[in-house]
Amino acid sequence: MPRLLPIVLTLSTPFLLGLASLGCSSSGGGGGGSSATSGVTSATSSQTTTATTTPTPSTGPIANTPPPAAPPPATGGNAPIPTTSEDRYYNPHVRGTLLNYCTSCHASSSNQAALNAYELSGFPTDPMSFNNTKDRTNDLDPEASLLLQKALGNNHGGGAILKRSDVGYAWLVNWIRQGSRLDEFENAPRTFARNIQPILDRGCFGCHSGGAGGFRIGTDLQANYQQMLSVTETAVPTNSRVIQKCDGGISHTGGAPWAVGRPERDVVIQWIVDGRRFQ
Repeated sequence: MPRLLPIVLTLSTPFLLGLASLGCSSSGGGGGGSSATSGVTSATSSQTTTATTTPTPSTGPIANTPPPAAPPPATGGNAPIPTTSEDRYYNPHVRGTLLNYCTSCHASSSNQAALNAYELSGFPTDPMSFNNTKDRTNDLDPEASLLLQKALGNNHGGGAILKRSDVGYAWLVNWIRQGSRLDEFENAPRTFARNIQPILDRGCFGCHSGGAGGFRIGTDLQANYQQMLSVTETAVPTNSRVIQKCDGGISHTGGAPWAVGRPERDVVIQWIVDGRRFQ
């Protein structure tokens, strides 16, 4: 009689899962599914835990993986203001900042408290505005300057007008660091492009962009220059039509924006004396 060879079945996890889904147990018969399922679940859970907690040895960088992003530069707060290699001057850097943020209060006769505390002209190119601004600086500790502390809103009736992250604030800090100098072109001749066009933009464009009174100031720098040549005279600069119109010597619908003593009037007259240069 031939010998019967025993058949060995290896019950794998998928096979046991299949039995569990049919409600069968390894001992046969119905109603034993929970026992088989519990055993399989326990085994599976043990395998899963081992797989996730066993460290995988490093195999080096993965191809095409971008490097980690660099942290963003610090801004605001107490981050130091970078020192610039570029020159900073009262004119144009500081004056431009004052014009944008300060003159609405500190050059207004209707705001006497602000005017008494810190007086500026409406177009602060004059010595008074420069000296009053420089008096509020601290060259040993620029950020402790009264000018900057007020701008940040510290004991300032106008509140905070600048943040430490603003370009204007950095200009002020570096201007003080560099010695609070007045003007890059302090001893240079006045030119139309650098000195006169900004005055026209601020004081004349509103009415004369439409050609009021036959005098047109638009966006074309050369055309504006020709207009100014037509209303100025070199023999006696104060007799120039544009001067007399703006200082009240001749009737002007716009009043006398460049009254005698105003810095705008002085700059325009000096430009005529310097030869009415374009640039």
